[in-house]
Amino acid sequence: MIFEHKSVLLMETVDSLNVKPDGIYVDGTLGGGGHAYEVSRRLGEKGRLIGIDQDADAIAAATERLLPFKDKVTIVRSNYKNIREVLFNLGIEKVDGIYLDLGVSSYQLDTADRGFSYREDAPLDMRMDQRNDKTAADIVNAYRERAGDPPDRDDTAARGDHPRCDPCKDPRRGRTSGKTDISGDPHRTEP
Repeated sequence: MIFEHKSVLLMETVDSLNVKPDGIYVDGTLGGGGHAYEVSRRLGEKGRLIGIDQDADAIAAATERLLPFKDKVTIVRSNYKNIREVLFNLGIEKVDGIYLDLGVSSYQLDTADRGFSYREDAPLDMRMDQRNDKTAADIVNAYRERAGDPPDRDDTAARGDHPRCDPCKDPRRGRTSGKTDISGDPHRTEP
């Protein structure tokens, strides 16, 4: 699948940075590189953009998209929580601007095996960084076991934000599914 994501509030975000041609800017959630492209376009020869992301697919897409600016862009695979360490390792003491576009991307929602969407029957994964061992299914099941809870869908539904959460999340199977049993029992899903 092609990595496609429309940057939200693109011009508003970049305009608010008041990009200096020789400035240093950090995109803490690089994604497909939409915001980074616009910032890089405004940078001069001495300007620099550091793009941080933990998603390998996003990094690949952003690397390709930002190729025209390869001399001023540095891409680092990490989490934005490590920004100080990333900048230290690059020998950067001060920056002129930092921005984050928090949330999941269209690509992550549209790629079923990433396990972010209820639209497809797929493993409940939800890892931003595929190098992490634990999936969302592992976490849900471990928390329930630690609490001594049986896999009770009523309890799962009470924690969810989806109007039909109980048939969508089945922690025993570790899957997302929009399929419901037609028997009329709202707490039962198809196997």
